[in-house]
Amino acid sequence: MDKKKFLTASLASVAVLGSAFVVSQPSVVKAEGQPVASSQPAENKESAQKEFLANFDKAVEATVKELKEYLDNAKEDPELQKQIQGFIDEFEKRTKDQKADYEKRFKAGLTVEEAEKEIEKKAKEEEAAEEKEAKEEADAQAAFLANFDKALKDTIAKLEESAKNNPEIKEQIQDTIEKLKAEAEKTRAKIEEGFKQGLTAEEAEKAIDDENKKLAEEAKAKAEEKAAQDEFLENYDKALEKAVAELEKAKTNSPEEAKAKADTITALKAASDETRKQIVEGFKQGLTAKQAEKFIDELNKKAAEEDKEAAEKEKAAQEEFLANYDAALKVAIAELEKAETNSPEEAKAKADTIAALKAASDETRKQIVEGF
Repeated sequence: MDKKKFLTASLASVAVLGSAFVVSQPSVVKAEGQPVASSQPAENKESAQKEFLANFDKAVEATVKELKEYLDNAKEDPELQKQIQGFIDEFEKRTKDQKADYEKRFKAGLTVEEAEKEIEKKAKEEEAAEEKEAKEEADAQAAFLANFDKALKDTIAKLEESAKNNPEIKEQIQDTIEKLKAEAEKTRAKIEEGFKQGLTAEEAEKAIDDENKKLAEEAKAKAEEKAAQDEFLENYDKALEKAVAELEKAKTNSPEEAKAKADTITALKAASDETRKQIVEGFKQGLTAKQAEKFIDELNKKAAEEDKEAAEKEKAAQEEFLANYDAALKVAIAELEKAETNSPEEAKAKADTIAALKAASDETRKQIVEGF
């Protein structure tokens, strides 16, 4: 619907619409050269007044009907519906009071001709007021568009000046200028179309202010997110450096252990680099620093669970190994103890063998446990 057409309708529009009914009706029969009040019989006067009031009601009815059509067409805009309903309520109240006023003044001697002249006067006043308002609005819209063009021109001039002072980013600035021009052209066309549909200069100004505020908030949020992402990557790199440093501190007692340590460090760096690349690509696709933080936390949690599970399995395997080791020693000792001895010397040799075996096995066991 044409919102402006509705919003500029005055409560005095009953005077304009009513005159179409009231003034056009031959409710007053004049005697040539005589004033209406003195030449018209009382019953004709009363009849003319009734007809005037009936036409007044028809005018109100027609206006309310039109407003209710607007109301029906605004179903998708609750705010506008509320505004229209408020207008209807106020309009009906005002016109009810106006009719009551006419009835009272008719009794006091007001003639239909005088009432019609009042309506004509109000209609002309309303028309003049609307013309004035329309001109003021047209001037405001023209001023708005002129200011819009000037603001764009000033912004482009500043960007071009920056390009002169920064040749290395001249191409980038020129690209920004072209995008700005294209966006401004779209916005201007949208505003001009809005003016045709009833948008006011004040509403356009507010829309631009709201859009600028929104863009400023978005730019601020974007800058804050970029800072958070940079901080995340910096902390990520520091955490990797710390982990590698801790691994490098580990002592190695053989070439095999040294190789295993080097391989572990290389694998850690490769896995970390791959994860970092995924995160950086995610940032380009809209991933936030908080989401990346959550992603790393989940990876660490998963790794911790896997480490715990592996540690538990390894511990169980070690315990099983030691149990088997102890059992094998026990069997070996039992076999030695079965051996018969035919002299004290043989008995002593057997005992020494068993003791030596136990000692050697205990030492080996200690080394294995320490290795674990």
